[in-house]
Amino acid sequence: VARGIKTLNNFYYGPYWGGHEGGWYLKTENWFANAELIHEIGGAEDLLYSAKPVKADVAILYSSSTDIWTLGRNYAYGFDRMHTWLALTHAQIPVDILSERDVEDGVLDNYKVCYFSGPNITKKAANKLEEWLNNGGTLVLTAGAGTKDEYNQQLTLLEKVLPVNRGSTEELQNYLSSGRYLDTLGAKDNVSIGNTSLEVLSVRQKMTPKAGAEVLGAFRDGSPAVVRDTVGAGTVYCYGFL
Repeated sequence: VARGIKTLNNFYYGPYWGGHEGGWYLKTENWFANAELIHEIGGAEDLLYSAKPVKADVAILYSSSTDIWTLGRNYAYGFDRMHTWLALTHAQIPVDILSERDVEDGVLDNYKVCYFSGPNITKKAANKLEEWLNNGGTLVLTAGAGTKDEYNQQLTLLEKVLPVNRGSTEELQNYLSSGRYLDTLGAKDNVSIGNTSLEVLSVRQKMTPKAGAEVLGAFRDGSPAVVRDTVGAGTVYCYGFL
């Protein structure tokens, strides 16, 4: 609601036995919860209606090329984008979603930070991403990001500016379901970053840091899992997991 939404619609197309959600509208407790929510929003409606979202300095690169080439193979990359958005939003950090075409057209120049998850990216977008990074942007890449182009061919353009030599992407457990079943993914490794421990789900990529790069986190076997370094006037973080 605080992100520029002016109208809320709540409806269901019947008949209930033909619906994907199994007749949720028959659960009257949902309607009472919705009514309570709308009532609370009404208390600030005069402020919300004229409000505009704060300008975002952070972007998430949404790669349609990745969606095409991972269709029916592994949806973990897409959920990584979704949960990155959720994490930023819950931290009260405004974030915009940019397509590959947006990046190609220079829209990324208006942002300070870009998160990118997914193996595929168009060559034109990769070129712009490198240019933006060298000009002072901060780029965050997860396992296997940007290793292939829009034709699913090997892409080495980003490799030359990264602070690591990346190995092949390991898809340890493919995921082909909806978000509500993500808990069926099992931890395949662990990453330690200071006093924080993170589970490695679905995808992992081994990395060898280049000279001068800073290792921020390690896998269970002690190998680098998070590496940071400067590139031109910019900064890049490489994660070996999602």
